[in-house]
Amino acid sequence: MAAALAWEIRDACATARDMAVLEAQLDDPSTAPGDVAFSCTELIPSASDLPSATDRLERRARAL
Repeated sequence: MAAALAWEIRDACATARDMAVLEAQLDDPSTAPGDVAFSCTELIPSASDLPSATDRLERRARAL
């Protein structure tokens, strides 16, 4: 299960990187893929942005 999740995250990151390259090349077709600055860590929320376990359990209880 963890391996599948890791693969999905890696695949999503690769897709986002490809989209960033395509967007840059729309502005300037001569842009090389290696020249596009992109970091998947910008897309991943920091731990402080994620809900706590207690918050998730409370939301779940309210939803039931």
